[in-house]
Order: sequence, then C-alpha cells, then structure tokens
Amino acid sequence: MSNITQNAVKQIHEALNETDFTTINFEICLTPEKYGSLVEVTFLDNKNYQFQLSNHYKEEYAYKLTYNPGEVAVTENVNVLTFSEAVHCLKAWATNIKRELLSSSYAFQEIEKLKKDFELKLKSKFGKTNPDFTSGEISKIKQSLSAVIKDFEELKKDNKIKTKQLSEIKRELNTLKNNLGLMPKKAWIRSASGKIWSIGTKILSSSVGQNALTKLTDKLIEPTSN
Repeated sequence: MSNITQNAVKQIHEALNETDFTTINFEICLTPEKYGSLVEVTFLDNKNYQFQLSNHYKEEYAYKLTYNPGEVAVTENVNVLTFSEAVHCLKAWATNIKRELLSSSYAFQEIEKLKKDFELKLKSKFGKTNPDFTSGEISKIKQSLSAVIKDFEELKKDNKIKTKQLSEIKRELNTLKNNLGLMPKKAWIRSASGKIWSIGTKILSSSVGQNALTKLTDKLIEPTSN
C-alpha cells in the first residue's frame, strides 16, 4: 500500500514529464521496502540512477532526499522542508542524469544534436505565424505522426525494435497527436523535442531505429512547408 497521496504521485509524474525525459523512462515505486521511504524513482536505462524520498527523523525537516547522480558527488543527500522542494530536486536530478549521459555516451550526444536541430527547424517554420496551430496544420501533422507510427510498426515486424519499445514509442507519438490544438505552438514544439529525446533513449541500440527517428523529425517538419 502506498504511503503517499494520489496528488503527490500526480506531482511526481508531472515533474518528470516537464524534464527532457518522460515517466516511461523511469520506474516509480510507491511501496519501497526501506523503512521510512515514501517513494523511489529509478532511471530504467541505468538502475544505479535512483531518487529516494523519505520521512526525515529530525523534526526540523519534513523529508530526506537521497539521489544518484548528484550535481557534484555521485550520491547526494538533501534535507527539505516541503514536498514542493522535493519535487524541485526531482527535476534537478533528471537534469543530472542527462548531463551524465551526454558526458559518457556519443549516442546520447547525437540524440541531443538531433533534438536541438529539430527544435530549431520547427521554430524557424512557426516563428512568423500565429501562436496557435491552424486546423490545416493540425491535420497534416497528425497524418505525419500516423505515418511515423506505421514506420515503427514495420520495424517491429522486421524484429528491428522490440514490442515494449514500439508500445512506448506509440504512446509518446499519440500524446503529441492528442496535444495538437490543446497547446500553443511554442509549448507543443518544446514537448515534441522532448519526445524526440525520450524516444531516442529507447532505440539507442538500434541503428535502424535511429534512422527512423531522423525520418520522424523530417516528416514532422515537411507539413509546415508552404
């Protein structure tokens, strides 16, 4: 049985989705075995990367945080007074993970470059237009996203990516589709570039998958051409 409220769980999910990752990159354990621990978050691609929120044994603090990687030390401990502070530290922890990945992996550096190029191209297309998508833009981008999903489904049929990878990729892309028209262009662009990073982390081991990711960015930009 979970020791934290559903509202607290919701805030944890929202915080992770506001980073360069999404909740699919993490395992969130609400019933940790360690005494006093309220929640443990583990980065799935490196399970040494963990964030633990616990009740504090000292009355002057509410919570104790232990996370790896820290900003400087491999493991850092922080005492906080409020849950809001804990959520802020959770987002900072996700930033630490990204820095570690970029420092240690050429593949992650390539994904980051692809993400930044993609975001710049989208901003270039949308920079002088209305702040919201037109119905025509929404229709074309949805068609492109549907086409990209089919591309990944074909990769699964050819055993180039795994079933779980396909399921997570489809979830990310369908989220982008559903958010079209609900978010201003700038917010959607930021979300889309974040999804590129998240999807990229799922297919690092597949060069074919990475090529499909490049095609994804191309297809999303094409509908915005005049």
